[in-house]
Amino acid sequence: IASSLLAFPACELSDCLVKMNWGLSFDVVEEARNHRKMLRAVHTSKKNLYTPGKELDSAIEAYAKVFMPSLHEVFAGKREYEAPSVEVAWVWHLHKLDPIAYKNDCEAAFGMVLHAPSGTSPFLFSQRSGHTDSATSSSQFAISCNIRDCARRQAAFLWQVRGINYEDQDFLGSAVLRYVMLLGLMRKHPKSFIVPTYDMDLIWHTHLAWPHVYASDCIKIVGRIVAHDDSVNDRTEGSKLNRSASQTRQLFFKAYGSAWEKRGAMYNGEPPAWFWSDRARAAAVDAAPPPPPPPLPFTPTSGQQGADYWRGYQAGGQD
Repeated sequence: IASSLLAFPACELSDCLVKMNWGLSFDVVEEARNHRKMLRAVHTSKKNLYTPGKELDSAIEAYAKVFMPSLHEVFAGKREYEAPSVEVAWVWHLHKLDPIAYKNDCEAAFGMVLHAPSGTSPFLFSQRSGHTDSATSSSQFAISCNIRDCARRQAAFLWQVRGINYEDQDFLGSAVLRYVMLLGLMRKHPKSFIVPTYDMDLIWHTHLAWPHVYASDCIKIVGRIVAHDDSVNDRTEGSKLNRSASQTRQLFFKAYGSAWEKRGAMYNGEPPAWFWSDRARAAAVDAAPPPPPPPLPFTPTSGQQGADYWRGYQAGGQD
């Protein structure tokens, strides 16, 4: 798949990947919708799940000491699977955003990488608080990445992907295609820091929620398990994110002959105050996407020409 990605003209690439389920191993569009439902539930939760404190710490403890050992018992045939509470589902999601740490932590504790059982979704959650069922496993599960910092960084992700366009089948289908194209760039340019736009980033985060599938798909498409670093967020001129976004824009155009930028998929700025104070409004699904830019006054012949025009849409995802 990866070798063919860069060989296909843009007009043929879409049809090819659709026939192959975009090269991925599950219904990504449906899971992207489930993903956003979970993000909205986290945002409207009465608990503070974004900043360090008692409530987030309690969720982390329930995840590590009860949910994960219980999930291991599901795969050992000792119990039926029960969806976690929204706060535990959130912590599980944050842990999986670091695929290398998650894989290593699972294998150290359980000898296998745990994931949502077949027929379920990693984004489904129950209405109960915490995860109170006891586990009989004696396995000690330690988290090697900083969940508290990750929760803080991910707090504004919903703001970037809350538009109604993220409910649209065609927009999400295009996002999956563009994400797989991004993976193609990662294969071709393994030393470059390849930056997604937010439509791609939503699909990337969704893919990460299925760790066993993510590993298999990455090896198939990229040739390695792709690390995910959400700590690169400085958008100032000359920063790593700024420079890498510019490079990705040019590489994307050169490889595929199509724009890396996409209406409704670019950085929306920092969330306004009401995003935090009016959580119900912030979590609404009827938010309109930003207006389109004026038509290009020329046909770009390079990624840089497009970049000069799209200055207001410059930085992509990586949150």
